[in-house]
Amino acid sequence: MISRPEIVALREAYSAYASAPRDDAAADDIRPLVCRVVDVMKADGWPPERVIVAVKAIAREAGLVPSSGLMLAHAELDESDSLLTSSVRWCIEQYYDARILRRG
Repeated sequence: MISRPEIVALREAYSAYASAPRDDAAADDIRPLVCRVVDVMKADGWPPERVIVAVKAIAREAGLVPSSGLMLAHAELDESDSLLTSSVRWCIEQYYDARILRRG
């Protein structure tokens, strides 16, 4: 699973994000990669909680480590924390196909 092209592409994108100046456009480019990984894992029978843990592990392997502020309710998130929280949201939305949920 680790060498699947979708996972390699996501890891490389996270790594580039971790090592370069960050902006919202760079994070937006990562969303479709997260969604592809979610689709692959879901198709392989992974439950949503394991998908989230796996995506967070891919980010950590690529150098995106959450700051201590992530665990504080009123702390402002830095760029990495923001991308990590967005990645988790994207996993949930993709896994449960948020378009269907919004129509309901």
